[in-house]
Amino acid sequence: MTRGKIKRLKSPMVLQGKGLHTGVESTLRLYPVDELGIWVEKEGKRYNLQDLEVDGSARGTALLFPDGKSLKTVEHLLAALSGLGVWQVAFSVEGPEVPAMDGSCFPLAKELSGNVEEISLEKDLCVDVAFPIWVHDENRKAFVAAFPGEGFQTSVVVNYGTERGITQAFEYVHSEGAFLEEVAKARTFVLEEEIEFVISRGLGLGGSKDNTVVVPLRGPMEGLRYPDELARHKTLDLIGDLSLLGSPVRGIVVSYKGGHALNVELARRLKRLLVRDNVC
Repeated sequence: MTRGKIKRLKSPMVLQGKGLHTGVESTLRLYPVDELGIWVEKEGKRYNLQDLEVDGSARGTALLFPDGKSLKTVEHLLAALSGLGVWQVAFSVEGPEVPAMDGSCFPLAKELSGNVEEISLEKDLCVDVAFPIWVHDENRKAFVAAFPGEGFQTSVVVNYGTERGITQAFEYVHSEGAFLEEVAKARTFVLEEEIEFVISRGLGLGGSKDNTVVVPLRGPMEGLRYPDELARHKTLDLIGDLSLLGSPVRGIVVSYKGGHALNVELARRLKRLLVRDNVC
């Protein structure tokens, strides 16, 4: 994103499909707005994204509304907006969950990229990482950390142990072109032995070979879009979850075995501890 500039949606968009976890048909609508920010419309009311409560505990990120209702699996939608620098837009979803698309955010991002315009701001919007901040999960030996830095960069590692023999790492330096080519096409995934458990919890009901990469216990993964697609999708999720701040982040974010719960907690801490800077 150019300093002091953002993108806004030019004309309404509609995307339909099943939710990844509920399997319910949903309709996503995006609208142009005059007010700066990402706005969420729900039952005739409009909320600023950064003011909503968030839950990252159920294999996805859900927005929680004041009336107790929720909107599930928003991370791919938010990644598409953030990745393209769209920080002036409203959206609504008819249904309990954002459509899964192909398991990535590329279908939406590709259409969105041709339907935005750049505008200048009097003040730059970025949230600066002023000092190191980290969150961790001791049981999983996992962490996500943010450090001061120029622009927005991530380093993401996934590690599924010696039995499976899968460790992937991906480094990303943000630009809109890099997002579309290197991150947006990466699809969600599930470990083969977790499928039965996930379904038993009422999740993954919209998952299929068309939108989910299955990671086998043994043997190679098939049909990958990138050799390191798992780490790239974790990068996509991280970008989407950090956009819950309602502003782009300037800094370096490192994730080791991270997921939505840690991403969301990092966003919470950034929101509490950081002060918006005048320069991005």
